[in-house]
Amino acid sequence: MFGKKKPDSHNTEVDMPDLKAETQRRIESMTQAHQSMCLKGNRNVANWYHSMLFYLYDVQRLLENPSNCFSPIPRYMFSSMLVAEIFNYLDDGTPDEKFCYCTGIIDKRTNTIMPTKLLGPDMSIRNPGYVKGDWRSIHTILSELDEWHHAMLAQCHLHPGTGPDSTHPSGIDIRNHQGLETNYPVIGAIFVRDGYLRFFSAEKEFEVEIYGKGVKKIADKLYFIENNH
Repeated sequence: MFGKKKPDSHNTEVDMPDLKAETQRRIESMTQAHQSMCLKGNRNVANWYHSMLFYLYDVQRLLENPSNCFSPIPRYMFSSMLVAEIFNYLDDGTPDEKFCYCTGIIDKRTNTIMPTKLLGPDMSIRNPGYVKGDWRSIHTILSELDEWHHAMLAQCHLHPGTGPDSTHPSGIDIRNHQGLETNYPVIGAIFVRDGYLRFFSAEKEFEVEIYGKGVKKIADKLYFIENNH
């Protein structure tokens, strides 16, 4: 009988530097290819290289911190481009409040939640101090999320006032979120018109990170959108 070869317990340690070097090499190669396609005007191929670069950056981060692959606390990761899109959607030139939802990706392996898409229901009532969504429009959005096996990941709304102090959730905001958090892995985000935003929840603990340029971290869960006008 042939004996099974025992795995070398040192292989992981030996291969890790090689994996890091290979990942860096691929990032550099992909970056050059992406820049080349951009210069040639080949947008579809450039977008593919762009998505692969984000994947490789994630791999690189995991290789640098292999023990931090899974977090017991949900980690929400937003693109600064999506944050700017949400802000521009909410601040539509009127003095009235407005809200929207976000859906996206849930990575259960790492407990990472990545909102990627804005969902804007119709409003039935809007004024500077109160907003109410149209229940038919909201029902349509939630039904589509169920149909596509997606979830509501964020509810974002605009507050009156300016500055960081205006981004704190009201009692109504907290009560509303208690119901949402019962059914969805959702957090809230409150924006004000001068560019500040604050993430919050009713009860659950969470972490949040915004990647990309144009959004500056001020404090824990408090950010500022630069060049917002």
